[in-house]
Amino acid sequence: MCNPKLANRSRQTLTRVMALFVILATLLPTANTQGKPVNAILLAAGSSSSDGQEIYRVGETVLRGLPAPRLSGGVQSKQFSIFGQDDRFPVTDTSAYPWSAIALIRIYWSADDLVGTSCTGWMIGPSALATAAHCIYHDGYPHHVVVKPAMNSDAANQTPFGTCPVIDGVVPQAWIDQRNIEFDYGVYHLGCTIGEKTGTLGFKMTNGDISQRAVQVTGYPNDKPGRTMWSGQGQITSSSAKGLHYDADMWPGQSGAPVWDPTDKHCAYCVVAINSSAFAAPAKNFGARIDREAFDFLQAERAYRPPQPGR
Repeated sequence: MCNPKLANRSRQTLTRVMALFVILATLLPTANTQGKPVNAILLAAGSSSSDGQEIYRVGETVLRGLPAPRLSGGVQSKQFSIFGQDDRFPVTDTSAYPWSAIALIRIYWSADDLVGTSCTGWMIGPSALATAAHCIYHDGYPHHVVVKPAMNSDAANQTPFGTCPVIDGVVPQAWIDQRNIEFDYGVYHLGCTIGEKTGTLGFKMTNGDISQRAVQVTGYPNDKPGRTMWSGQGQITSSSAKGLHYDADMWPGQSGAPVWDPTDKHCAYCVVAINSSAFAAPAKNFGARIDREAFDFLQAERAYRPPQPGR
């Protein structure tokens, strides 16, 4: 499925951080994992397919939002936008696929960072988690990161698949050099194979103008109680070669969330963009579109496996 030449060329454009994050994380046993697809369909080109830092207070919890990414051309983006009535709904059974493949990411940027930042990620391989680049690299890589797939603070078992340590992170060089929002995507490499239990989401390329197509955004917004998963649908309002704008609601904490096409019967839950941010109307919320370059990046990184002990 992956052209080795393309994968090697893609890797040459990446900057890796190879320092091991010090994380005390335990992979808990899980039940009810039968019937979860481990790898969803990936559609390659030509395949047929249907059409500055802010502090937020929620209750007693202090939530720190990531600095908003900068758009190419120097326009500063907002980091959230709700259009009219908030139509996001809570996901109550996060252990069921496809919700099981979506994870809460807790990011601590320095040793004395006791608050941390929240983002959303989604499993693309047994040990690979896709998210926004600004959740991986912001003037440097985090001190440590904790990944919690299917996290639900309202459930008796809040982390049905346990937690997983992060080994390193990879982002496009264009993000490091330019903070170009069209390259606001990356992958965390995990020190476990938790994706074999959660299942993974597929992703696909789209071509041309796909305005008016339905999309769904699912993640962990900081404006909702506890650490709970919420999802909402909307429409693509405009599209460019490397970006999509849509009116699906989002909030800080949903950076990195999967933006999938809920109408494609040939590629169910296939992600078409990585949720990034929003800026002034009428542009709506923004996701980095999965074009050929982003597809090759994700395709190469999804094959990551953690080092075996003793090697």
